[in-house]
Amino acid sequence: MSQAIWILQYDLTSGSENEYLNWFHNIHIPEKLARPGYLWAVHYQGQIGVLDHSGNRRSYLALFGGISTRTFLDPSPAELRGMQDDSTRKMMGKRLSSKGDVFALEWCVNGSKNMQEPRSLQLDFFSIRADGNDEEVGAWAAKSLSSLSKNPELNGSKTYKLISVTGGHFHGILHDADSYHPIDPNKKVFKSQTSEVFKDLVVEHFNGQRIWPVENSQ
Repeated sequence: MSQAIWILQYDLTSGSENEYLNWFHNIHIPEKLARPGYLWAVHYQGQIGVLDHSGNRRSYLALFGGISTRTFLDPSPAELRGMQDDSTRKMMGKRLSSKGDVFALEWCVNGSKNMQEPRSLQLDFFSIRADGNDEEVGAWAAKSLSSLSKNPELNGSKTYKLISVTGGHFHGILHDADSYHPIDPNKKVFKSQTSEVFKDLVVEHFNGQRIWPVENSQ
């Protein structure tokens, strides 16, 4: 039933983690899920950095699944910010390098026609700025990502191809590693097959562990 996803990426100011996460998990996420069209939410903590570069930094990734992109655009994120109470604005002020994008589901490998709530403890997310090379990036994804289903180590995992409707021609690849085996961004799929396609493009990779919902709560 889910055809869209809102992905929020950010870090937190030093010393604010416990207060913020308690609010985010126990107050903010339930408030979001009470809105029409919101179907599920997950939250991961990990590392993010530009593909094939060192210097990854700590980051959080929050994902909200929705019936369609309309769920996250009516009201829009900007309109929601205008409706925040003082407590919410205070907590939002603890975020660093915050950015969010609304993605629509294009297709999936090893999954249904709908985007399912990630159940894995480990998640990989790639964002690719096409910079006018959308056809090449789309063709690469269509031809290459299906090979993941043939890798025994990734048996049972799901890979979603996403397209941003708010982030300036971002392609998204969300890998739900059911067997807890992350994609190695520097091997096979994300290096040897890229050739000239990604030579001048920015590919950002997030790899993280799920921190909400906790495993025994499902």
